[in-house]
Amino acid sequence: MRERGVDVDHSNIYRWVQKFTSQLKAVFRKGKKRPVGKSWRMDETYIKIKKKWKYLYRTVDKEGQTVDFLLTAKWDKKAALRFFKKAVRQHGLPDKVTIDMSGANSAAIKALKEKTGQEIEIRQIKYLNNIVEQDHRSIKRIVQPMMGFKSFPSARVTLQGIELMHMIKKGQMISIDGQALSVAEQFYSLQPKCACRLSNLASQKITQYNLHIDSETLFPEGLSDEAISVINDVLSEIAMQWESKHYHQLKRFHEQQKIDFCDHLKPWCSKNRA
Repeated sequence: MRERGVDVDHSNIYRWVQKFTSQLKAVFRKGKKRPVGKSWRMDETYIKIKKKWKYLYRTVDKEGQTVDFLLTAKWDKKAALRFFKKAVRQHGLPDKVTIDMSGANSAAIKALKEKTGQEIEIRQIKYLNNIVEQDHRSIKRIVQPMMGFKSFPSARVTLQGIELMHMIKKGQMISIDGQALSVAEQFYSLQPKCACRLSNLASQKITQYNLHIDSETLFPEGLSDEAISVINDVLSEIAMQWESKHYHQLKRFHEQQKIDFCDHLKPWCSKNRA
């Protein structure tokens, strides 16, 4: 953001994560994620929320590709079964599942077998689960400096974003026309649907700032990717700040950003007085 000349507070980044992660994850899951194998390694790790430990269920295949994940308040058969059902909806039933010695996890798999009528081999071999335990580290390395979450909903959404980026870094995203894209470029390719919603939202808010941008001016033909990126950054800043309940913060932002906003968008926007 600083390279583009846009100063953003960390609290704004947090609000963007909470607002747009679910949309990005939905785009990724619907046709962007590579298929995974049928031999799964399942384990759970601990996440601190409000000074209490909660449970993050995670599954990878034998190649280390993330199958699915789920944050739950409890560690029991019901939670494990809910996690398996979520994973199966996206990827179908596995042939084998390797777990630890947890009775809740094995009971959940047996319940799933009874419900579906399909045989699933349960393996409780510790060294085979090393791959998922090692994969936990990539998530914990980011979560630990946060020193715990303040609420369950924010923890769930933030972990979705962390897991999404982890999957992209592991090469689990289907490339466009076989192009070799960087991690950042793969992430940007998830944005079109979200950018459209953002633009619609921001256009409504901009009117309240006595600024006018029509649909043709917002993303005119031939506009460079860099210019569109700057526009999106500024629009999202305005949209997020406008939705803030802190009136005085919003007022200061209004006074400071009206000029900056126009400077960034020249010659694509004009300021109209109401």
